[in-house]
Formats: sequence, C-alpha cells, structure tokens
Amino acid sequence: MKSSNEANVQDIKIKPPSECTDEEIQSFFNLVKKGGEVNINTLEAGIRRARLLAFCYINQDLAGVAALKNADRGYQNNVFERAGEPKLAEKFQSEIGYIYTEEKYRGRHICPILVQHLMNDSADKIFSTVRMRNKNMIKIISKLGFRQVGHRFVGKQQDKGRYYVQLFIK
Repeated sequence: MKSSNEANVQDIKIKPPSECTDEEIQSFFNLVKKGGEVNINTLEAGIRRARLLAFCYINQDLAGVAALKNADRGYQNNVFERAGEPKLAEKFQSEIGYIYTEEKYRGRHICPILVQHLMNDSADKIFSTVRMRNKNMIKIISKLGFRQVGHRFVGKQQDKGRYYVQLFIK
C-alpha cells in the first residue's frame, strides 16, 4: 500500500490495547502527550479503553499514532449537545482521536493513512472533534469523508484555557 507520498512508511500496526505491550502503550501516551491537546490525567485510561490503536513506524521509530476510541456516552452526549446536534449522538459508536505525528515525519501522510486503517477496521459510525485552530487536521478529516455538523463550541482544558472545537461525523 505504499505510494510516493507514503515514502518510508515501513510498518503500520493496528491492534486493541489489550494486545499491546506496556512499552507500546507508554510510547503511544508519550506521542499523544507531545501534541498538548488532551488531558494527560485521563489519557492513559482512555488509551487502554480504546477499541483500536494505530502505530506507524519508520525505520523502527514511532512516527505517528491514532486511536479508534469506544464512545463514552456521557462525553459523547455532551459533545453533540454542545455542537447543537443532540439527536445525532445515539447514531455513533466510535470516535477517532489521539492523533499525532512526530514533527520530523510530517508531510508523509501518516495521519490519513492511520485514520483510514482504523476506519477500514470498523463498521461503526464514527465522529471526531477537532480544535478549530488545527487547520491541518480539519483538512485531513474532511478529505477522509468526515463532514462538519452543528456549530463550533468552546472547549476548556485546565492548563490550556479556552479554545473552539468543531464536531465531524462519517
């Protein structure tokens, strides 16, 4: 599945967290933490609850990660409500998230490759939330067939302050 745009993508691994080593979970955690867009106090538990984790290795170096998360109904209902689309919440079973690519590997299409693999391994209806300032992720998720629904809403992370979030569905 290599193309010229995927140069040096050596190894894609997709597996449930229960099949990951502690080292893989820790490496996944460390990479997502670098992105600075998630609450690190709940990150490890969220990783371990995910349905599937995706890892991209280039020359044995972890270059990027993504997750297909089992939807937490309370969180999911809150997100759809805040986006002004509460009736849509019950139609979705999974969320794409915890996506991050190491800076030195950006531009190699790692993120869309990982997300596409996760979507291929799931028959679920999937949603994702993206911070409005993350223009690259909005472009990627849109190219993968996700569409914006509802209106943007204010998110809040204790150490990051306020930011705007948009809901996407597929």
